[in-house]
Amino acid sequence: MKKIILFLILTQSIISCSNSDDSADDNPISSGNYYAVGSTYGKNKDNNFTQLASVWIDGAPTILSNTAISSVANAVASYNNDIYVAGTESVNNGNTILKVWKNNSGENVTDGNHLVEATDLTVNEGNIYIAGNEFIGPLNSSIATVWKNGQAIRLSDKISEANAVYVLNNDVYVTGYKVINDKKTAIVWKNGVETVLTSEEDDLESIATDIYVNAENIYVIGYLRNSFKSRAILWKNNSPFILSNENDFSQANALFVYNTDVYVVGCDIDTHKYDFVGKVWKNGTLVKEINGANPKSIDIKNNKIYIAGSGLDERGMHDEGKIWESDLNNLNFVAKYKFPNNKVNAILVK
Repeated sequence: MKKIILFLILTQSIISCSNSDDSADDNPISSGNYYAVGSTYGKNKDNNFTQLASVWIDGAPTILSNTAISSVANAVASYNNDIYVAGTESVNNGNTILKVWKNNSGENVTDGNHLVEATDLTVNEGNIYIAGNEFIGPLNSSIATVWKNGQAIRLSDKISEANAVYVLNNDVYVTGYKVINDKKTAIVWKNGVETVLTSEEDDLESIATDIYVNAENIYVIGYLRNSFKSRAILWKNNSPFILSNENDFSQANALFVYNTDVYVVGCDIDTHKYDFVGKVWKNGTLVKEINGANPKSIDIKNNKIYIAGSGLDERGMHDEGKIWESDLNNLNFVAKYKFPNNKVNAILVK
């Protein structure tokens, strides 16, 4: 369900035969069990190949937007049997429009006067919260922002990013980072009031990527990094716990609390081969690796665990969107759905 901050850019040639001129209005939402969002490589209204915001329902794709230069869907949520998706459309002036789709029907949240991005989405008591960033000012600096029912609430006046949002008892929690003393520093904002997340490695940057809150605890994940290393980290009530080994170049991307167990997914990057290795941690212990995988999102339902992200194709040459599934009590992940040439950013299982 979250934004992934890439360490490396893996260059690849993308060849696709897909072609769609469908719009969301022609494709009303259908019911299903697996909802994945991301982008499909296809043709926009100008007949140009590009990335198009998409939702896959039980593996079947629907284009959410083909009227813009390009588009992407980054987050998905459900409320009262309605499916909500957040993403952006690129426009001619180089900026983007923040979008929310409800049951495939799109609505503009911003006017396209700024570059914006959506990173997370939740719907609580009918209120729609989108975490993301506005790029404003003479330097086009990123500003952490949360939109509530379309109203922008800037969380900082400094360079910052919001990567995840969680709402509990009408309290709005957002996590990401803020630049403090020229260093990216992990932050939790509760109703706009910031708390700095601490670690024992104060010389490293810290970036928070996801958050979960219950009545007793606040869980946040992310990573600590400099130019030479990156370490996945979990904070519980601001107490840090390093998840990865000293020599790993890793990050934690998404978490899910199931009963009393805390599951975290992320990846380690082999900086010599530029290969991803997916990681699954349970209560701070590494319990599974998935070769060639970069997990971005996690969901757990009925003692099954679902992971969405990217993974190598069968030839081991190119990335493709994937959804992996496993029994919770016997972790053995199988790629349930594969989406060649497409990108999957988040998953929701009903």
